[in-house]
Amino acid sequence: MKRQLLKNTEIEVSEICLGLSLIGVESSEAAAFEMLDRFLDADGNLVDTARFYADWVPGETGRSERILGDYLRKRKNRDRFVICTKGCHPQWETMGTKRVNPQAYANDLDASLRALGTDHIDLYLLHRDDPDVPVEVLLEAMEKARKSGKIREYGISNWKSSRIRALTDAAALRGCRGIRVDQELINYGCMSHNPPWDPSTEAWDHTYPDVLRKADCAVMAFSGQAAGFFHKVCAGKDPAAAGAYYNTPENLRRAAELKKISETTGLSLSALLLKYLLQAETLQIIPLVRGVDREQVERILETLDDTQVDFGDLRDFE
Repeated sequence: MKRQLLKNTEIEVSEICLGLSLIGVESSEAAAFEMLDRFLDADGNLVDTARFYADWVPGETGRSERILGDYLRKRKNRDRFVICTKGCHPQWETMGTKRVNPQAYANDLDASLRALGTDHIDLYLLHRDDPDVPVEVLLEAMEKARKSGKIREYGISNWKSSRIRALTDAAALRGCRGIRVDQELINYGCMSHNPPWDPSTEAWDHTYPDVLRKADCAVMAFSGQAAGFFHKVCAGKDPAAAGAYYNTPENLRRAAELKKISETTGLSLSALLLKYLLQAETLQIIPLVRGVDREQVERILETLDDTQVDFGDLRDFE
């Protein structure tokens, strides 16, 4: 797996990020340990979790971070990973209640440090936004954490482009570091979609690229496989059952084009959907691929090669 410097940082990261939201949920903790071992063996080092992950499963809060922390303690290999985690997500029991504020930020950060068993987090992101909180207030909280040494770099996830612009302007005005990472839902079908099931998520649109180029930060793309929508449609399944979010006439057209590209190149749909992101020209895109076990990492590794694919006018997310 290739490595690269995260834009405007001294942090070297793998070309893809391994997402850990489902460890201990869709596989055993032992399987998660084997998966992380294999990811390291393949020169992968960037992993993504969140204080909120797996809280929808009864019995434990912060399960994903805790399992990752147990792994790091057992293997004694914290220095081999770049850890990205996130805080200030609504609590599962009160999803409609925003908790994006300096106190929640500080509390979640400290909880993450304890769960992970580390004295610092490489990339710490605000998992959600609250437009009623001034960006200056949140910027101050992020800068305070960075200057304290608890985090190396900070970022955001699921913010409107207008709020990202305001945050970038505020950072420039104050001479602050500014965000170095943004996590957004970006994939082959992200430019055409129906309303999301979770209204706290933000949909990628044509306004984001210019805003993020100005922020001069890296972009971690989650849901890069479009929740399996294109795999299902190309396999002949009913589009209505393939995924309501992506079921639009435009994405059905794109599915047909993707199938043609796959037949012409001999590349799998999974490989093409990854390359669609990895071949970004004006943004540093790091696909975030969710993993549960070693076999899944093996399948991901099989899709990584230097083959360049011409997507033509289908490349429209930049």
